[in-house]
Amino acid sequence: METLFDVKVLGVSTINPPRKKRRVGKFMGHRALYKRAIVTLAPGDSITLFPEV
Repeated sequence: METLFDVKVLGVSTINPPRKKRRVGKFMGHRALYKRAIVTLAPGDSITLFPEV
C-alpha cells in the first residue's frame, strides 16, 4: 500500500465476517468466505479512488 499509493500506513486490521446461508433449489449452502482489511493512514494522507470526479 505504501509503495503503490505513496502513503504512510499506521496499521492494518482484518475482519472475517460470518458466512451467510444460501439456498439453491432444495439444497442449503453458504456463500464464499472473504476477508476485509481496514487500513489506517497517517494524518494528512489519503487515497483518491476516482481522480476525475
